[in-house]
Amino acid sequence: MKIEAALGVISSDPLIRKGLTDFAERFGFKLENSCSPESIESGDVNNDEHVDCWLVDEAAFETPGTCFEAFLEDLDVPVIYGLERFSSDTDVLEREWNSLLKKLVQHVFHPEQRAEFDVWVLGASLGGPEAVKAFLDELPENLPVCFLYAQHLDEVGSRALLDVIGRDAALQVFALDGVTLLQPGAVYKMPVDSSVEFVAGTCFKTDSPWVGSYRPSIEELLRKVSYAFGQRANVIYFSGMGEDGALIANDMARRGSRVWAQSAQTCASAAMPESVISQRICERIASPSDLATLLKALYQTK
Repeated sequence: MKIEAALGVISSDPLIRKGLTDFAERFGFKLENSCSPESIESGDVNNDEHVDCWLVDEAAFETPGTCFEAFLEDLDVPVIYGLERFSSDTDVLEREWNSLLKKLVQHVFHPEQRAEFDVWVLGASLGGPEAVKAFLDELPENLPVCFLYAQHLDEVGSRALLDVIGRDAALQVFALDGVTLLQPGAVYKMPVDSSVEFVAGTCFKTDSPWVGSYRPSIEELLRKVSYAFGQRANVIYFSGMGEDGALIANDMARRGSRVWAQSAQTCASAAMPESVISQRICERIASPSDLATLLKALYQTK
């Protein structure tokens, strides 16, 4: 589910307002109102009913008068206080934006009130679309897990992939669109042109390339998913060339995540799953349809 929110900004600092405008554009939010506390004091700003959350800077509370405080007290939507100028350093700015995004998601959408669910990364390369389609076609729509599908492809092939794997699947299949609140019973195709981040149960593009030579990088994705979801992060290695994702597999298994793999004899190219099978950490090794049967059995017994 794409998160949509209309934001209101209160600040006398044009750089803060500019930074929050950039933030809204970066994550696909609508900037409904941007004003100074002085304009509120003068009565030029109404309590906008279309704003889902107000962002207020630290210096706004130094504004003389009582209208500004009364304005805030009358709001019936969340307010995030204490904002300052964003850094000009790109890496620091990304962390600051992620921190603000986390606060916004928590204030507006309360993800902590949702039931927790497992996340499964489906990693694949050569022969992957056929294998993953056979796997997904066997799964019911009410399976209480979320899938992140990382398939090595160029951009042209990636655009057609959604139609291929979702044609006969009961699960819903999505491409990332803005800030996406991950949901159980859904498959999210990871982008080729950008790496992703996970914040407060959401996933979004970073607009930075994947690390390494693979697009998308299964290794990078697994590191981020494992960090974000802990033991709820799991992985299945499907048909593919190379060893993308093999380095982190042992760490995930040691931390309690499930590591499964497609059996070599059912792969168009067995190099990727065999790079993990050879580590003797795979809990299950089977054909795509049998892996689906095993996954259904796992969650039917919970």
